[in-house]
Amino acid sequence: KMLRVVAVLALVCAVAVSAAGDETKIVKARIESCSGCRLNHLHEVRRFVKEISQDYENLEVQYIQGHIPEVVFLNADGKEVERHDLSPLNADQCVELVEARGIKKRAPPAPESAVPVAVKAKIKSCPGCKLNRLHEVRRFVKEVAQQYENVEVEFIQGHNPDLLFLDAAGNVLETIDLSPFNLDQAVKLLTDRGFQLKSTPEREL
Repeated sequence: KMLRVVAVLALVCAVAVSAAGDETKIVKARIESCSGCRLNHLHEVRRFVKEISQDYENLEVQYIQGHIPEVVFLNADGKEVERHDLSPLNADQCVELVEARGIKKRAPPAPESAVPVAVKAKIKSCPGCKLNRLHEVRRFVKEVAQQYENVEVEFIQGHNPDLLFLDAAGNVLETIDLSPFNLDQAVKLLTDRGFQLKSTPEREL
């Protein structure tokens, strides 16, 4: 029986210590300060409160009229664990104060996904019909376009002359109706997207 009582007392003590530890564990912080008045005379503190603090997780700013600038450290239940007057500190010291108590900077935002780049192009067009009435486009489709790397032409009966730009997986990124373009403008559609003329034996020499 004695051993059982001792074990129960040990368990109670462990729970009490754990609870006490939780009460003093800092998980977030709040800056309480006037929005101007005294804060405007404390240039370093003002920079910390209004700018630098925004880079930290679990650190909020609460503006209270006439309040001196203070940082309040809180536990998980939102109860106050520590309170510090920021007035005598510079910006670096304010940063050291919050970081020493486990308040961390926000993770940098994930880089935006790279914009897909067109690596090949395909022209879909009727072999004649409408194309024969668009002389500049006809020359581009039947003569000029095939002089460029990674550009192919597919003739489809009755198809409008369209220029498709594709990514490496063959997905269509952009489709352009060539009908209103002249030859120079059609060529510029390719060159603006990085397409280059095929190498020829003469150029290689």
